[in-house]
Amino acid sequence: MAHHLITGGGGFVGSHLTGALLARGDTVTVLDDLSSGSPANLRHLRGHPALRFVQGCALDAPLVGDLVGGCDAVVHLAGGEAVLDAARRHGRKVLVGTDDHAAAFSTGEPPRGATYRTEKDLLVVVARLFDVAGPRQREEHLVPRMIRQALAGVDLVVPGDGSQVRCLTHVRDVVEALTLLLDEPFALGGIFDVGADDEVSVLELAKAIVELAGSASGITFHGGAPEPGFRVADASRLRALTGWRPRRNLDEILLDTISEARVR
Repeated sequence: MAHHLITGGGGFVGSHLTGALLARGDTVTVLDDLSSGSPANLRHLRGHPALRFVQGCALDAPLVGDLVGGCDAVVHLAGGEAVLDAARRHGRKVLVGTDDHAAAFSTGEPPRGATYRTEKDLLVVVARLFDVAGPRQREEHLVPRMIRQALAGVDLVVPGDGSQVRCLTHVRDVVEALTLLLDEPFALGGIFDVGADDEVSVLELAKAIVELAGSASGITFHGGAPEPGFRVADASRLRALTGWRPRRNLDEILLDTISEARVR
């Protein structure tokens, strides 16, 4: 089985991916400085014989070089060029996870479907993650924030008039996509959107949270700062290569997140 280095493995997506790779028998080294990740995200994996946790920065070139040299492949969720430099030196495949607003390590966003290269001509696989939600997501994000409000019995605060549209993807579906891309040799050099295309308005989302949480909370609207521009993922390229489709619907996303929030 393979040995994977996951930078940012203590974060939301990274911790779920760490668990999935360990569950299938792989070895995982997590590098995380815990500036945005949390030890609690990996608590359920503590003591696993195939897991090594290294608290450190993905910008620490000597540390990163040692870790990359000792693994078979890298999942880079933390940002920074040092990981790419080390992967190039050691000839390691790198799966880079970015949000949908950026193409990491690039001065501009390349066209969808283009080959992705850094300035050092390193071929990687890029996964652009769209609107991921689920257990362990930090509360500055819309879904966990509204769930916390619902469980506390206070009004859910909806930005604007609630007509904004979102397409949520369960973090477990995203992890399945990342695992497929990590294993697929023909993914090398490609950029792949990872996300669902089932739309829900923020107001409908708030109402669903109230109902599924069994909450008596009301809904309050406010002007506030506008949310980031909304874009729908085009996962056709990922689907054509790997067969991936999101399998979990909105209710499953919300119920899983509510259940985790109740025991947090």
